[in-house]
Amino acid sequence: MALSNGTPLADGKGPATYSTDELTRTKLEMEAFLADSGKLEKTREFLAQKDELSDEQMKTLKIFERTFGCYIMESDVARDKREESMKLEVIHILVHIVIT
Repeated sequence: MALSNGTPLADGKGPATYSTDELTRTKLEMEAFLADSGKLEKTREFLAQKDELSDEQMKTLKIFERTFGCYIMESDVARDKREESMKLEVIHILVHIVIT
């Protein structure tokens, strides 16, 4: 792994080649993970077992619930618009990287 500025981390690996396609792919992959309704459902199942959970587990699960809830979009139109906006975000990020 490497930092966004290309600095290699402890594993010694440098950065992957920066590209709009790769950044878009990984961002869409992350968004799909966060928008998985099954993950929200499972989180809520765990939260329903509140008597068996520690305060720390409850706190963490509530963060998961809020996070997943923010990314789940019910409408196909909303998902399409989000994907379009993410592509624009990627272009903006890459332009910033090139400029700096």
